[in-house]
Amino acid sequence: MDKISLFERHSLTSCVCEGYSFLAKQLFLVVRVLIPYFTIASLLGVLSYAYNVKLNVAVMAQETVSLQEILVAMVLFTLTWLAVVIAKARMFLMFRRLTALELPKPEDVSVTKVTMWKRSLLRTMQLAWRSMPYYIWVLVLYMPGFPIVEPCVMYISGLSMEYKILAVCGIVLLGIILTVFLTPIIYTFYCRMMKPSNVTGDAEQMRAFDFKEAYKKGFHHKGKIFFLTL
Repeated sequence: MDKISLFERHSLTSCVCEGYSFLAKQLFLVVRVLIPYFTIASLLGVLSYAYNVKLNVAVMAQETVSLQEILVAMVLFTLTWLAVVIAKARMFLMFRRLTALELPKPEDVSVTKVTMWKRSLLRTMQLAWRSMPYYIWVLVLYMPGFPIVEPCVMYISGLSMEYKILAVCGIVLLGIILTVFLTPIIYTFYCRMMKPSNVTGDAEQMRAFDFKEAYKKGFHHKGKIFFLTL
């Protein structure tokens, strides 16, 4: 079984090369396992984007937008969001099986493919639920952003040049601070999704996957995590 050292120290170049090497060696598996999930997520994303563009054009043309159309847009967005969460969960299930964090049970040899698929789907949903705290916070922080941006831009554009420069410097500084302190959370997310079961890891190993310990380690390697994420 292929072993991947996700939490060992590697150089930035080594991490990138290892990622592409994994994709090259496991291309058929990645396509076979993930294509159904990400295809559904992509199709829903296209529908959601197209419908939102339609509503935006109607608003700009000062046409009436009904409550039903707004509800449809919200439903499409929610379905897309859920499909992406489930697709990412299936990806992590694949990683967990490849790294032997989840080994097949002896009785799995005799079960049918349909039963195996049902078990995989159930485990995917469990991992999707595990990831929810991260995705919900991203959604909560992401949604209010758009109504705030336009008034802020209009306010800053009306300032004098000196205050414009000061405002831009403040925004850049705030962006840097947020990047520094939020980047380690990416590492805590991967630790949460790849946390071994009690059967496969001792107490000390399990503590390394807890949020506090993972954040400390992620903060120490925040530069590498940031550039790898890019």
